[in-house]
Amino acid sequence: MASDLLDEKYRAPGVIAENQSHIREICVNFLANLTRDEAYHGLQKRGSNTGAIRSPDEVMQDPHPEDRAFWTDVEYPELGKTFRHTGSAAIENELVQVEHKGARDRLNLPVKLNRKLAEIVAVVASADFAPPKQAGEVFQDVSTSIEVQLKLLEDVVENDVFRFVSLVEELGIPAIIPSAAPPAGS
Repeated sequence: MASDLLDEKYRAPGVIAENQSHIREICVNFLANLTRDEAYHGLQKRGSNTGAIRSPDEVMQDPHPEDRAFWTDVEYPELGKTFRHTGSAAIENELVQVEHKGARDRLNLPVKLNRKLAEIVAVVASADFAPPKQAGEVFQDVSTSIEVQLKLLEDVVENDVFRFVSLVEELGIPAIIPSAAPPAGS
C-alpha cells in the first residue's frame, strides 16, 4: 500500500473524511493485486469485518457445507421437482438464535423467526384496539417463512431420521432406552 497512509495525520477522522477518494484509490489498487480469498482472509486477520461475495453456484459447490451434510434435497410433488435446501442445522438456525449466550447477545445477534413471532404477538396483545394492518402483514410474512422451515424439518424427520435409524439397526448399535425408575441409591 502507499506509505503515505502510515502518516500520523490519518489518525484524525477529519483527515480521513477529506481524503476518502485518495484512500479508496490506494485500497482498490492494492486489492486488485490479490485474489478474493487473499483479500478477505487478510482483512479478517487484521480485524476487519469482511467476507467474500460468492455466486450461488460457488456456494453450492463449496465442499465445506457438503462435508457437513448441510444440504438436503426436498421433493415438491405438487411441482414434480426436487430442490436442494439447507439441512437440519440450518433449519434450527433460521427458527431460533443458536448463538445466544447472554443478555447482550440479544442486541448483537440477528433476530430469528421465533422471536419475530413473539414480538408480533406482544404488539397485538398490548393494544386495546384491533391490531394495525402492518402487524397482519408481518405475521403473514413470518408465518410463511416458518412454514418453509417446517416443511424442511418434516422432510428431515421423514427421511433423515429413518435413514439414521436404519443405519443404527444395520450396524447393530443397541438402542438407548431411558428408564422411568430413579437411579439406584437416590
